[in-house]
Amino acid sequence: MKIKILLFLFLSLIFIQSCEVNELDQNPTEELVGKGDPENLTILGNKRTNPFTIENAKLAMQILEAKYRKENRRLGCSNCSTSLSPTHKYVKFKPQNYDQLIALEQTGYDLWDYPLDQDIQFIGDYYHDPAVGTDGITYFYTLIPFQYSININVPYDILSDVYLYHEDDGDIQDVDPWTPRPGCYDPNSTDPNCAIARETLVSNTLNATKTLDDLGINRKELYNLMMEISGNEDEVITDTNARINSTNVVAGTIKVRDNSINADVPLGGVLVKSRRWFKLRRILTRPNGQYSICVNYRKKAIVSVQFSNGSTKIRGINNVWKFWQFVIPVNKTLGEFNTSDLANVSYTFQYNSNPNTNAATQWVAAHTWNTIRDAGLKNSQLGINYTSEALNVWISSRITQTASAPMLRTLFNTSIVSLGLDFYLAGVTGPIGVVAKQIMQNLVPDITLRYGSSSSQTQFAASIIETIYHEMGHATHYTLVGNGYWTDYISYIVSNGGYGSKNTTGSGRIAVAEAWGAYVGGLYGSMYYGGVSGGAGQAIADNFILNLENQKPSDTSKSNYWIPRGLYFDLTDTGEPGITGVVDNANLYTPNMIFGSLNSGVLSVAQFKTDLLGRNNNLQSSQVNQLIQSYGY
Repeated sequence: MKIKILLFLFLSLIFIQSCEVNELDQNPTEELVGKGDPENLTILGNKRTNPFTIENAKLAMQILEAKYRKENRRLGCSNCSTSLSPTHKYVKFKPQNYDQLIALEQTGYDLWDYPLDQDIQFIGDYYHDPAVGTDGITYFYTLIPFQYSININVPYDILSDVYLYHEDDGDIQDVDPWTPRPGCYDPNSTDPNCAIARETLVSNTLNATKTLDDLGINRKELYNLMMEISGNEDEVITDTNARINSTNVVAGTIKVRDNSINADVPLGGVLVKSRRWFKLRRILTRPNGQYSICVNYRKKAIVSVQFSNGSTKIRGINNVWKFWQFVIPVNKTLGEFNTSDLANVSYTFQYNSNPNTNAATQWVAAHTWNTIRDAGLKNSQLGINYTSEALNVWISSRITQTASAPMLRTLFNTSIVSLGLDFYLAGVTGPIGVVAKQIMQNLVPDITLRYGSSSSQTQFAASIIETIYHEMGHATHYTLVGNGYWTDYISYIVSNGGYGSKNTTGSGRIAVAEAWGAYVGGLYGSMYYGGVSGGAGQAIADNFILNLENQKPSDTSKSNYWIPRGLYFDLTDTGEPGITGVVDNANLYTPNMIFGSLNSGVLSVAQFKTDLLGRNNNLQSSQVNQLIQSYGY
């Protein structure tokens, strides 16, 4: 983690440790256009009369019951409208400050920044209600199951109690549009807690649907009456079937362009959301980037992608977004699509050389997302026991330091985090400093990335991927050593304004930890691109390994020369370039063996060597001693 002493404006507070990035010298010279995207605001259309209010549903039921009795149709109820009770609350949240907005975002509610009962004239990147003013936090809308209390300290209005049911048989399999338990977005999740959450949430809409069937109520006829008496005749179902077996889906494939190899790669495990009226649906993409939501939208529906799975979230900072948007995970609205197009709503995130654009932020978020997921897979492949439960990830265009894995969320209750925030906020005054502290005190980062290069261009994919592997190496190390080790690690960097020198007291911890980050970044990056067909991928893979192999530990002109970034790779490979001055005859160690000797008791390279040899029966002891000595330890 290469520390730059410069304190950048805004969120430099969060980069208590920032990692060395080996930017590949492959970015072509491109002319930047402007300072960023123009504000691309969503424009609302006509305000609709909500047909799903409980009052409207009961009125429609009374009309339908009278019709049925006139036709001598058998009903399983008397005064059927009394059988209806609200299923959900349609809620408008009005956060007044960033603390309230953060509390709202962390509930897991399916939040939308525009009313759900209003037409959309133009789909933009976001909607900002003019009632809150230019710099105010916009309102958010959602549905909450009727029996759930709203227990957060955020002002809100209950716009209406609504009655939702499945007018189509094919929709019965869908889950309710609310997920209060993080990580339960995926209906195929194996998390034991998710099954309970799904059962609870499905019951409202599903039970309402079953009740109508038991009462002998034709769901389509009730739906049409609800639309007609609310003035939404254009929503009436004209199909002649009594019931509709819906086979419609919202489906497609989400990818991201890897401009280092000129190929599109699938985006797995990311959240896809769809909406029309109050029919909200969401699902995670499969590893191949494909998704399929079984839902029948008879008219246009909105589809979007959000970089969240309920646990891990990526938030972005660029020169375009308003401060309140930093709280919400990076989101891309794909558009509003006709029913004939919903079965193939596919999208590929494309590179934009200007880092101060929404497109660049979204593209970087996509590569960051994929790399975080893949790092866990590669850990398992190499026998390293690590599973990311949840990560707060922050990416920024240029106003933060290079990259880091401070893992501050789990350290939030320790005094060092507060000291770190104050240390990096020193000298940052005015609204920027106030907003930064308010947001970051609650959404402290685990991993950070600045994706604007030194030439003010968006880094290429290979550079971003290697950096995130590097940071995930630190996140993996954190799970092994725990809070105490990491707190001291952060404290050292805060106290020394960076890495200090080889002779600084406590620098041994930096040496072993940073060497591991460099090793994981290079090794995993090489594994990733080495698995890509074609010469471009192999060339990048080779370059990552050479960055490890070609370190000259004696070259004091290099920044942080004393951090042995090539040491761990040398323990696993055979041979060494003659130019490095390193004597490498060790080759029988594995990544898992090395990782095991990075435990909380290892605070220096010498202790690493002792632990490594002790754990492995002095395997190649003379070669290991010779290798480490040639690194200057």
